[in-house]
Amino acid sequence: MEQEEQEEGQQKPVLWVVLALMATIAFLGWAFAAAAYATEHEDLWAAGRASRRAFLSNAIHQLPNASAVISYTLKERLWLPIVVAVLEVLAIAFGFVLKAVEREMPSQRRRKRLPGRPR
Repeated sequence: MEQEEQEEGQQKPVLWVVLALMATIAFLGWAFAAAAYATEHEDLWAAGRASRRAFLSNAIHQLPNASAVISYTLKERLWLPIVVAVLEVLAIAFGFVLKAVEREMPSQRRRKRLPGRPR
């Protein structure tokens, strides 16, 4: 009985999974928008810094320029916020699918025990 409670306690609720997925999508959307802005206005990649680390650190360094990045993205790269919004909607739909699957699963999971093994 305790083992079943521990197994259920280790599972993350669907809401946490969906929120983590949405946060990741939002951060990556921001990172791509910041990279596009920095490439156009600050010549970011000319110094040979084209790496994942530079990409992610640029996303953080561009936070003070948020209004300029958002303005640039909406004027020059309108497809990027559209793609991010579509991915966010798909993440929400994925959450509804997960919730439906969770409801369909039996509420009490029982493991088949091998013969001769103690409980």
